[in-house]
Amino acid sequence: MARPAKIGLDYFPIDIDLDQDDKLGMIIGEYGSKGELLWIKLLGWIYKNEGYFAEWNEEVQLKFLRRYNYCGFSLSFVNEVVPRFIKWGLLNQTVFNTFHILTSERIQKTWLDATRKRKDRVLNENIWLLEINDGNPAEETQNKAECINKLKEIKEKEIKEELIVPEEAAPHPSPTENSSPPKDKLQEKQGKLVERQQKFYQELTVYLEQYKPEMLRAFYNHWSEPNRSKTKMKCELEETWDLKLRLIKWEKNDAKFNKGKNNSSDGQQGSQSSEEYQRKRKELEERTRRISSE
Repeated sequence: MARPAKIGLDYFPIDIDLDQDDKLGMIIGEYGSKGELLWIKLLGWIYKNEGYFAEWNEEVQLKFLRRYNYCGFSLSFVNEVVPRFIKWGLLNQTVFNTFHILTSERIQKTWLDATRKRKDRVLNENIWLLEINDGNPAEETQNKAECINKLKEIKEKEIKEELIVPEEAAPHPSPTENSSPPKDKLQEKQGKLVERQQKFYQELTVYLEQYKPEMLRAFYNHWSEPNRSKTKMKCELEETWDLKLRLIKWEKNDAKFNKGKNNSSDGQQGSQSSEEYQRKRKELEERTRRISSE
């Protein structure tokens, strides 16, 4: 069995400054807090039962009194105050005079907002006071929500377009500004490297009297070697650098490394001298034999 469609509300909003409303203020001024309480209970009765209206006849009045008996309302009091609600505009007078129904634009608007997610809302067009879309408040609410979402999308799109600066609108550096392309900057750094290499070479010439030229040349060739981008020398990549200390260490390593080579060279020279001696000795013996034979 299908669940019956829900019409009324489980709760409804009440403004915190309800007593500051001019229309209700007339009731409070005439009947005090009891008149204000009757208005709040009447709203609860309307929202709970039919949602946005309530029939108002003797049977309904008695049911209302039985429901809110604890508030101390009497039938005469209710019948006296409710017409005052209509007079001061809290309830619609035309609908009441025609159909004996209590409702208002404010009540209908509150119900419409509270039931905006319901797909089975039904309304009475004869007493409906708001503008509707083909008599379907659910469709009206849905269209309104779609319109709001569409406006949000358009606004977000406009904001994004404002954040994206077109290429032609982007600021270009003036000719006077020192803003060379990356390639020119690289060439500039490479040119400065050559200058630093020459300076490094000049610094080594001071040590010509202390070290052999061959050693200084090897030292320079090693430490002036450029990196892959040809912007820095090998010595500039070191965390610490002291030219004097580096030369001392280089000389020690050079002597240690070339010691074996020097010994080998001396051995080769000795071998060559021995061969020369043997050759000359043979020549001398050959001459001696010739002289003896003659």
